[in-house]
Amino acid sequence: MSAEQLSRTDTGYEVMPCRDEDPELFFPLNEGTINAPSLQALAALAVCARCLVQDACLERALDYGEKIGVWGRTTGPQREHILQRRGR
Repeated sequence: MSAEQLSRTDTGYEVMPCRDEDPELFFPLNEGTINAPSLQALAALAVCARCLVQDACLERALDYGEKIGVWGRTTGPQREHILQRRGR
């Protein structure tokens, strides 16, 4: 499923384990660093690890410039690093 399809349909939403979690889990006050996420971020990342659409979620977060929160098994600092590597 592409990031565009994910944003247009709820089909991907049905398989997202995050939908059963408290949304606050995915927005820790301190996300940590690229190599050392905070404990709360690690808990959110563990939920993402079970997700079938994490790649599409990550691409959507990158496309929309999500700077905070855990999206597609990445934290804000990790996505910033990905964007830098991609030259964006």
